[in-house]
Amino acid sequence: MSKTGLLAIPDEILEDIFNQLDGKTFLNLRRINRRIKNLIDYILQRYDAKQWQKLCLETIPANFLIDYINTGHSPKLDTRIFQYCENDIDLSWVKWKQIFQNHMVLNNDTFWIIAQKKSIYLDLNDPVTCMKMTGDYILTGHHSGMICLWSDEMGGELMDVYEQVHSCFVTDILPIDIFHQGPYNLHSAGQVDKIQAGHHFFVSASLKGQVQARGLGLSDSDGEELRNLSQHVELAVHNQPYVHIACMGNHLASMGRDNSIMLWEIMVPVHYKKTPWHLPRFIPMANFIGPSSTLFLGTLWPNKMAFWMNKFVILTRNGNTEAMHYSTDRKWIQALGGKSGMKLIESKSETDKKDLVLINSSNHFGVKTVSMKRSQDPQKIFKIFGHIPEDYRVNILDLAPSTLFARIFHDDCFVLCTKNRQICISVDGVHFKICGPFKNSQRGHVSSVIYYANIFALAFTCGTIHAYFTKDPIDLLSINFAEKPQVTLKANIWPLICMDMKIWGEQSVILAVCSESDVEKFVIRPPPNF
Repeated sequence: MSKTGLLAIPDEILEDIFNQLDGKTFLNLRRINRRIKNLIDYILQRYDAKQWQKLCLETIPANFLIDYINTGHSPKLDTRIFQYCENDIDLSWVKWKQIFQNHMVLNNDTFWIIAQKKSIYLDLNDPVTCMKMTGDYILTGHHSGMICLWSDEMGGELMDVYEQVHSCFVTDILPIDIFHQGPYNLHSAGQVDKIQAGHHFFVSASLKGQVQARGLGLSDSDGEELRNLSQHVELAVHNQPYVHIACMGNHLASMGRDNSIMLWEIMVPVHYKKTPWHLPRFIPMANFIGPSSTLFLGTLWPNKMAFWMNKFVILTRNGNTEAMHYSTDRKWIQALGGKSGMKLIESKSETDKKDLVLINSSNHFGVKTVSMKRSQDPQKIFKIFGHIPEDYRVNILDLAPSTLFARIFHDDCFVLCTKNRQICISVDGVHFKICGPFKNSQRGHVSSVIYYANIFALAFTCGTIHAYFTKDPIDLLSINFAEKPQVTLKANIWPLICMDMKIWGEQSVILAVCSESDVEKFVIRPPPNF
């Protein structure tokens, strides 16, 4: 029998055809048969940096890429579009091949199931309050105000201690890479270590409203004394606790519940020594007040209309969502163009056509919609957040006393956990779906949530992590959290208090969770012979 179709075409001609295809079609052809798969894999082996960039832009959603590279300048668009902008856009530092490989690992649930666990036992009598990853290192903030640097070698080695960072409870740590010359060796000159960091400095906040930046270089030994040579600078002091810090591109912001916002531009002078011990320069850009109803939490995200600029995305204490597109007028714009407040929605049945509301969700460039059922009880939102019936007549919601934690992900994805241990999820900042409470003998309470690229994960106090795969933020509204998740991981530590996720190295994704006294890493990668 003679060969027909693709099978009859020589490899040389097929390669020319494949090079003209868009990324998604090109990758989908791998499923035809082994010959086509081997040919495409051979082509990929010879890709240069520009070809890997093209493949990433055509196959990975923009929101995911922004999470991976943390830049406010969207790589989805050709950089020539920005040639007349004030700020130059340089994406030459991005390791596109590594991002593509890690994205493929991130989306393979088989690799999650065989994840390798690494435990770090913290031999300290100082409870952990927050945790973040940077390459092969773990940063932990503590109740006393100190910050520690750990590696997972030999069950957890304490690499350095930053003792006088804060005077009390560390609330957040944000590792940042502005030099774009990583991975970084944190040892001083002349010393080489296989353990490397993914960032060169970090910003931290405390319960007293302090915000500090500090280099990540390791301390040098001077006889029997350790001296930390890293630069540090006090950036701000807010008058209220619960300060949120965010960095997008070269913009750093701190947002406090005293309704104050401070913005800096992070600059690296020409010929500046780019080592982890040296901080870049922080140029104050603006100090201004938040919305009139007072700020509850906020973040930075790329402005969809002017892509070379960032915007603030804010949730106020009374449940309104507002945004400020950073410009000269600095006006707060409420979601959906008016005072909407928080509204509850439920999944609709196939036959239910009443009280439907259309929810819009943005993946930064595309918009998807879904119909949901509006809650029949307009007062239910007050019940969810523990307000007494007398408050209904006043119709004023205060999230501060009734919310355990709150997060903003992917521009307009809001996640709140109430004191009743119910999870509130919104993809437009107005319509919230209520999930839980989840407490039972197997899982315990939800203690942490993360939404990184397309992975939405819940950490439970019992040490269990449930992970769900999404294609778009709007998928969060259709997840049935009562059913078995796509991936279940079990940590050897509990109760879990926080979680972090990063891509690192070639074909490796790391999910880290921590309790008050221990840290555990799940290294997700293909088998060695994959």
